Amino acid sequence: MKQNMMKSVLALFATTLLLAATSCENGDIEFADYKYQTVYFANQTPIRTITLGTDEHPNELDNQHKFKLFATCGGVWTNKQDRKLEIAVDNSLCDGITFEDGSPVVPLPQEYYTLASHTITIPAGQLMGGVEVQLTDAFFADPKATGVHYVLPVRIVGSQDSILVGKAKPTSPNPYRLNAADWDVVPHDYVLYALKYKNKYHGAWLSHGTDEIDLNGVVTTVVRGNQYREKDETRYLRTVGLDKSTYELSTQVDVDTTKYDDKAKKMVTVREKKTLKCTLELTFDASDNCTVRVATPGCEGSGTGKWEFEGAKKAWNNADHDQITLDYTVTYHYTDDGRPRYKTFKSKDVLVMKTRENRREDFAYKLK
Repeated sequence: MKQNMMKSVLALFATTLLLAATSCENGDIEFADYKYQTVYFANQTPIRTITLGTDEHPNELDNQHKFKLFATCGGVWTNKQDRKLEIAVDNSLCDGITFEDGSPVVPLPQEYYTLASHTITIPAGQLMGGVEVQLTDAFFADPKATGVHYVLPVRIVGSQDSILVGKAKPTSPNPYRLNAADWDVVPHDYVLYALKYKNKYHGAWLSHGTDEIDLNGVVTTVVRGNQYREKDETRYLRTVGLDKSTYELSTQVDVDTTKYDDKAKKMVTVREKKTLKCTLELTFDASDNCTVRVATPGCEGSGTGKWEFEGAKKAWNNADHDQITLDYTVTYHYTDDGRPRYKTFKSKDVLVMKTRENRREDFAYKLK
């Protein structure tokens, strides 16, 4: 009897839980908004990389030489109205800091950009809103713009909502926005957008092809590549300018090296591997043809090539990918036990785009 009663109680309890769960799932529950709403910048030191050409992520704005500066709102479960906030460029935000390596944080020159508006609207139904920034040709003509050097410093200066200006410590009568030690609650009313760009050739590439190698008069031919293209050797192109990239190559040679042997207590000669490095500079024209020159002392060579949009058909992952075809000759000069030696590559090199290497980034800074 007791056992049957216990089963009935358990069944009733399970049914109650099921009904409660169903009610939670199907009911429209509305939570009250916080007593006040706020606007702010979610991140204070983001790095925004303008990625030209193709990308794994949407980059339509990038190819128009634009980006969007975003603000967000808090204190609401659902944003039921348009929220407007006023912003201003404030170059003084850069005055008291350097990048972590000690290099200066430089405000983006005014002639490098145009702000579409000084008002950001966060539309009803959204928790974020933004304003477009148009970068000018002067930005892309500056060699420093290929790395983290320039910053667009912006503050929120007005809003119908509260602005997250932070809460200074009682011991900090003159708090500095960028010094976290001055604040009990750090401010989020500013952002330092670090800006750089990648040309359309920049990224990690999968390399295959044929190398005719002349090692001090001994000639061999090496065919590089795998059945599955994604398993090919990864090589890298880096941005130098809008139409110029570097391409790093390396090879190994055997050389005699004289060094002290602690056990034998004397100088000995041993055969060791030595890595030789060479940087190629690829300069592209308006038709995406390129010339190749050597930019490393101790190396010589030249060549030509061409970039093709999605030229590698179904290359890997059953998708088309950008392709660069190169034909170049490179000679590495080195010494072996004091004697001059060389290693020459005559290469037909095919590069298939692997990834543009984009990821979420922030920069670190230190106080002056």
